[in-house]
Amino acid sequence: MHLFVYYKFVPSDYPNIESAARQLLAQVQEAVPSVKTQLLRRPDVNDKGEHTWMETYECEAACFEGLKAAVEQFASQLPLPSARRVEVFLAV
Repeated sequence: MHLFVYYKFVPSDYPNIESAARQLLAQVQEAVPSVKTQLLRRPDVNDKGEHTWMETYECEAACFEGLKAAVEQFASQLPLPSARRVEVFLAV
């Protein structure tokens, strides 16, 4: 199963976002060792000057609820945008 979390932000509002996002991925990886993680960003900013970043997580169905809980818990403790959009996809 795949979990995608994306968010938009103005860089001046989150000057240390890369560090916080990488810390989140590391914490999730420690909590759910079988998860595969990735941090992505759009190449361009939008018309409001916002960057769009995405965290991706992939794991087996048996680990998925634990993964979602870990992502939510750890993200709430870090200086990341609170308007995080979460989407779930399954392999076809």
